[in-house]
Amino acid sequence: MAFEYYEVLNQDVLNLLPSDAQLIVESGCGAGALGREHKRLNPHARYVGIELNPEAAATAAERLDKVIVGDVEQLPDSAMPFAAGTVDALVYADVLEHLVDPWALLKRHAGWLAPDGVVVACIPNMAHWSVHVHLLMGEWPHLEQGLFDRTHLRFFTLTSIRQLFASAGLQIVEVRARSNKTPETEPQEREFLRLYLPLAKQVGLPADQFAERSTTFQYVIRAKKNHVNR
Repeated sequence: MAFEYYEVLNQDVLNLLPSDAQLIVESGCGAGALGREHKRLNPHARYVGIELNPEAAATAAERLDKVIVGDVEQLPDSAMPFAAGTVDALVYADVLEHLVDPWALLKRHAGWLAPDGVVVACIPNMAHWSVHVHLLMGEWPHLEQGLFDRTHLRFFTLTSIRQLFASAGLQIVEVRARSNKTPETEPQEREFLRLYLPLAKQVGLPADQFAERSTTFQYVIRAKKNHVNR
């Protein structure tokens, strides 16, 4: 995979990070682009990254306060340079879909959060219109990135995202939809909606709800501990 993949800055994730956070932990921090930008805005933050790719981790180590190299699902809590219950923000920017068991990991990491800590995640939406089209054609591409990234192990829609967070004892407090619409794909998107909206109505799905779900490329989530379950 090209190194540029690890340098991507997700502005929507950045916008949801607490501006006064003292400790942020990003799983799959890549080359540290997100953390570097957050520390520019919040220089008092301690930003810890976890990254599997050694080359990306080496670059991130020059930008963040601490980088742990390894598989986030295999690293024990004892390897973390912080105590449970002290993290102000956990970050998963296009990471959870790459994990073997994101349900178990998110539940375990929720224990790292401070009482008022938040989780910010970006997750691909497999209800996107392009997925419908590929399935209609009997195709499932295996690409270097995007919805059909060949390294994705788990697949989510907004409904299963809500279930993922609920199973970890987390309450979603904000959902933002990201689009990948371009001048080239916009006509295809319009044609898809024209053809599929009548079908959605046939199965009882409101037109506006179907349009929102099928034109969302990724969901950016902000969640907090569900104190009712504590």
